[in-house]
Amino acid sequence: MERFQKHLDRMKKSGSDPNFFCSIPYWVVSGSRLKTGEASEWIETDDVCLTPPQGPISVDFIWSDFNEYCPGPEWQKEFLDWEYLYDPISFQNLSGKKWRKFRKNRSKWADLYTGTLYTETLQKSEEINALLLSWFEWRGVESIHDPEIIYQLCFSDFPGLKRKFIRRSGQLFGINIWDENYRYVNYRFCISMPGEPFLDEYMRWLFYTDPVVVNTGKLVNDGGSLGNESLEWFKDKLNPVRKRAVYSWKKV
Repeated sequence: MERFQKHLDRMKKSGSDPNFFCSIPYWVVSGSRLKTGEASEWIETDDVCLTPPQGPISVDFIWSDFNEYCPGPEWQKEFLDWEYLYDPISFQNLSGKKWRKFRKNRSKWADLYTGTLYTETLQKSEEINALLLSWFEWRGVESIHDPEIIYQLCFSDFPGLKRKFIRRSGQLFGINIWDENYRYVNYRFCISMPGEPFLDEYMRWLFYTDPVVVNTGKLVNDGGSLGNESLEWFKDKLNPVRKRAVYSWKKV
């Protein structure tokens, strides 16, 4: 993975603001490759340039751009998704009107039950499988972006990929998954047991107040909404420090 690390180092040196798809664990799990051209290099996934190249552009399509990115007048952009950035520090004190709904909801699940444990101890594979199958069925596999990658992230032991599991009375109820790049913590997925109202809010609060996350000193890139209006509304209510329109770019 030395080549991936050098690519990230080059991005950092150039001042690139990395998007949600920029991390070594994500590139490895998604089967990405580092491609090179004349004085240029880029990450390619499924034969598509995933993020803006470093150096001269030698591709004709870029899947997901960076903040304030524009490759030139001969390129045309198309809206891809939103991208949300959050400050973990703001989740430490949920006082005030803007946090009222989230503050009430995140407490409801924990207040109803005892015996809750939030741990990084790896769970049994059959438990994770059962939770994932329930979550996929509830969400609808056709509406989930890259379910194969989600599955791999739940089981991969690649360095830099972090997971924590929430259990109640010995049963697995949820998984938080994240990784990092040089600027952001990437909150990959919050997978919660279907039919558990307010568990998602509680798990997100656990993630954002986790000392492991807070002590990085980084903002969190929480990805987008994938066209899901309910998810967009939910993320809007979490008081992001930035909500950015992400574009794909095609050379015309």
